[in-house]
Amino acid sequence: MRIAVILATLLSYSIVATAARADEATMLPKLDLSGSFATRSPWMLMATRGAPTPDPSGLEPSIPGVITLCLQKSEHPSCESVLLNTSPTRPGDDPAWATTRNVDRIAILSLPLGKRLLVESSGPHGVNGSHWIMTQVLAYDRREDRFQSLFAQTVGSNNNQEIRVIEHGPMAGGIVIAEPTTDAPYGYWITVLSQDSATYRARIRFRSATHYGDGNPLAVIDAEMPGILRRLGKPQPLPNSSTACPVPHLYKGALWCTSTPQSKQ
Repeated sequence: MRIAVILATLLSYSIVATAARADEATMLPKLDLSGSFATRSPWMLMATRGAPTPDPSGLEPSIPGVITLCLQKSEHPSCESVLLNTSPTRPGDDPAWATTRNVDRIAILSLPLGKRLLVESSGPHGVNGSHWIMTQVLAYDRREDRFQSLFAQTVGSNNNQEIRVIEHGPMAGGIVIAEPTTDAPYGYWITVLSQDSATYRARIRFRSATHYGDGNPLAVIDAEMPGILRRLGKPQPLPNSSTACPVPHLYKGALWCTSTPQSKQ
C-alpha cells in the first residue's frame, strides 16, 4: 500500500466520527456551519450512528451501525438531500453494502473561489477487504440560503484509488482522481478537475507513469504530481530533500522519494 507523504493536504478544520455505543443509536459530534460560512440561517451538520447490524460479508457476527449524515437548518429538522449518505448501487446489489459505516473526515476548506465543505465517508468492508470511499464538496449559496453540491464521487480502496481535493499550491481548488486501469501494464487513470461556476469539470485525463506494484511507496497522486503540473502548464521543481522525501527524483516520469529499482541492483 502506498503512503501519502508530501504535497497537498487537507486539514484546515476537521472532525472524525467516533465509535458508537454498541447497544443504541448514538449522536456523533455536531458541526456548526453558521460562523464559518456566514450563513443566514443556523446551518449545522449532524451525524447519528445506529445500532450494530449483521456483517454483510459474514466474517463477523455484526459490524458498527449505519451512520446517517444530516445537513440542516437548526429550526427545520428535515435533512437536505444535497448531502449523500449512501454509495450508488446497481440492480441486484445488497443495499447493506451502500450504507455509510465511517465518516473519515469533515473539513471546512478555504479555497481560491471561497470556502467549501468537504465530507469524506466510507462503507463496510467486503470479503476481499475493499470498501467504497466517497468524497463530496459543497458550497454555501448565501442568496438562496442553502448548500449546493459541487462534486460527489466514489472510488474503491483495494488498488490505491484516491480522490484528493487540493487546498494549497498552484492547483488549489482542483480535484485529482486516481483510478486503476483494467488492462496491462496495470497503472492508473489520472483525472484532474477544476471548478467551473457551479460544478467541477475535467481538464486533463491521462494514463499514469507509475504502475501498480512498482515499489514506489508514494501515493499515486503524489508520484504523478510532476506530470500533472507539467500538463497543466504549471511545472514546478521537485520537492527539497526532507525526512518525508529524502531522495526526490524522477524515474520513468514518476516522482520517487526513495531509491528506484534500477539503483538497487
